[in-house]
Amino acid sequence: MKKDLNFPLWFFLVNLITLVLFLAIFNFKYPIRYANMGGDNIWQSASTIKYVNIWLEEGAASMHFTACENYASVEFQSFNDRIPFISYPSGHIVLVFLCAKLTGKSMINISFVKHLQMILFAIESLLFSGFIFVLLWKHKIGSYLVRTLISVSTVVLWMLLPVNAWYLPNVFFTDQSVIFYVMIFLFLELLMSIPAIKEHKYVSLAFRILHFFTIYAGILTDYYFWILAFFVFVMRIIGLILEKRDLKTIVNAGLSYAVPVCFAVATFFIQLQFVDGWLETLKYKLKFRTGSDDSLSAIISRLVENFTSAFTQEQRSFMLYLCLFQLITIVIAFLTLKKGSRVKTLFTNSDIALIIASYFAVAFQIIMLKNHSAVHEFSMMKAGWCVAMTIPIAAVSYSRALNVGGNSDEKLYFLGKKVSPLIPAFAISFFIIVLITGIPTSTSKYIVSRDGEADYTLDEFLYRNTDYNDVCFSLTNEITYEPPMDLTISHERVYLIDSVDEIDTMFPELSSDATKLLLVDENAMEQNPELKENIMDVVNSSKIRAMDKGYILYELP
Repeated sequence: MKKDLNFPLWFFLVNLITLVLFLAIFNFKYPIRYANMGGDNIWQSASTIKYVNIWLEEGAASMHFTACENYASVEFQSFNDRIPFISYPSGHIVLVFLCAKLTGKSMINISFVKHLQMILFAIESLLFSGFIFVLLWKHKIGSYLVRTLISVSTVVLWMLLPVNAWYLPNVFFTDQSVIFYVMIFLFLELLMSIPAIKEHKYVSLAFRILHFFTIYAGILTDYYFWILAFFVFVMRIIGLILEKRDLKTIVNAGLSYAVPVCFAVATFFIQLQFVDGWLETLKYKLKFRTGSDDSLSAIISRLVENFTSAFTQEQRSFMLYLCLFQLITIVIAFLTLKKGSRVKTLFTNSDIALIIASYFAVAFQIIMLKNHSAVHEFSMMKAGWCVAMTIPIAAVSYSRALNVGGNSDEKLYFLGKKVSPLIPAFAISFFIIVLITGIPTSTSKYIVSRDGEADYTLDEFLYRNTDYNDVCFSLTNEITYEPPMDLTISHERVYLIDSVDEIDTMFPELSSDATKLLLVDENAMEQNPELKENIMDVVNSSKIRAMDKGYILYELP
């Protein structure tokens, strides 16, 4: 009873330590450059910014809560001309959009997104450490001090995984956004299985409501959450059936997952009705993401490269050993379960079932959507928490192996003092391997290799000097919607032409209100005198709208 009374204090302490370490790591060890929109895969953040700014400018409802690749401009005659983005639902955009509205923003930039990311990353870290702490407390693993150390160590390992340390603070799209809902979902699933919470009517109701909206938002964010919710649903239903629960209980449990999923899918379906050819687009995306167009060997090769790109050869060997270590501790934990009902316990024990379902979801996402996992290294983030779970799983295995070995009343596999001491011995060996292989330096090297600078001088020039009725052409420069970084800032497309004659033919049905502009890059023209000579007649008959830092914007007659 005394320990139970101490729980709130220790839970607060775990979160406080986690937050302090988080702030220390990302303010001193790996400080975030909030104003910099450069580096690997920064196109994800740029797309998010562009989509949100379009909603802020035109209204999310008027855009059918659907992302579009192009800002509103006179050359686009319809919603579909602006190329709606429907590869994923719009959940991650809604999250940023709501935060922008709540803070009174009429337009956001990379600094806003990165600050929001850091807040979400901090919350995710707190949820993860809280999840581990409650899990260990619930199963009476170790003292409060041990639980605190394990929880903090686990979340710090998770923070410092190279892919997490770069992508979670610096790049934002569906893959990053869904981690927020995954951590909430895991924590809620754990809390809702605690008897004291089940018995408290209003607390239980509040958690069920939050559970509903978490699933709804997660489904509308990333397909990984679809897989996660499905596997948890299956494990829960099988568990209840094996426990021989009544039909009403089983149906109610199933509905708690199925209803929010159906609402989310219906929401996405309604959005799709405003997009021409949406079914064919989704069919193509599914075919591509599942890798049906590529050979299996090519996909596996890319998968291995992405999942090991942060490590040297020696460090890759370490990761292999780490996975083997976790597998061994999982086997030990399994063998400590009661003989004759071990497999059944995997389903009937709500916490074991949750972790198994979550592991299967990660594996299934990698296997099923293999071309996404193979092409994008940031997909590794979804497996990151599973890697970090090595520490608490080892602690559970060690504790159970010691405590149940001498219990003759239950038919438990005897490990006791013969096998369980190997776990901490193996852990010490891993610590030595960590130091030898230089794992602590791999994150620093990874971040340096991914970070970068970008020049947006032209885009800022166009943003200041163009508007809705302008259509911009250039013989040397082009701004398209993909990759999105330039358009995100400029808000204006620049169409590359081979000759000035194309200016009058590219958009034959252009409104009479449109103003045609010619963008001239003086540096490019100096390097190509012939090209400069070809545009002199047009330039001489046009007026200069703006000029700055080697760029001139001519307003054509």
